[in-house]
Amino acid sequence: MNTLCRVGRPSANIAAHQDIQLSGAHILDEHCLFETKDGVVTMIPCEGAQCYVNGRQITEPAVLKTGSRVIFGKSHVFRFNHPAQGKEAMCVFELTCAHTLRIHVYLSVNVMNEYRVTVSLTQFDAL
Repeated sequence: MNTLCRVGRPSANIAAHQDIQLSGAHILDEHCLFETKDGVVTMIPCEGAQCYVNGRQITEPAVLKTGSRVIFGKSHVFRFNHPAQGKEAMCVFELTCAHTLRIHVYLSVNVMNEYRVTVSLTQFDAL
């Protein structure tokens, strides 16, 4: 099973849509790809894109593991989780904004090689 998830600007003028759409001064139209192959998720930066894994800028494909900190551009910070859930693999990106809003971006891939991207927001009280 091999699946691609595209990350970039919503205004990108490409034939395929961006599965995860981000905005900001340091986000490219086509920023990076996530490839899922045999249960392994690899982040593939596009040329010139600012992509970081665990604080290190990557220019070549990098395999992600649960707990990896992923940064797109300079201000989109996510924590990557890859829990196995029955017949469906799910990648979860979590972003906490100003310690009061948590954003989850879910990328689900099922055994039919179909994928779905879902975004959820959770507000909580700051400590």
